[in-house]
Amino acid sequence: MVYNYTYDKREVFLDDANADLAELDQKINQFSESAQAASAAVNAAAQPKIEDLRNQRAALGQKLNTLRSATEANWNALKTDYQNADSKMRVSLQDSWQWIKNNPHS
Repeated sequence: MVYNYTYDKREVFLDDANADLAELDQKINQFSESAQAASAAVNAAAQPKIEDLRNQRAALGQKLNTLRSATEANWNALKTDYQNADSKMRVSLQDSWQWIKNNPHS
């Protein structure tokens, strides 16, 4: 989701971002479950990807926490930083799903 919220709409932004983070958590868990259901080799190869996704998600959560205390003066910079990290996280997640789809599961 692309966020273009101004400082006066920060509570809406934070609520939407929290919902997005919950969705990312669910997708990471689904990816992890798919890896576990795959062959041992695929599962082993997926573990660094899962760890990376979880690390990116944790960093995204920290950026969101920073946004909670943003001032009007630094809102746009912090929001942009969050949005960039969110976009990178989504690309990584999409790449991971593509990787597991391209690997045998037996």
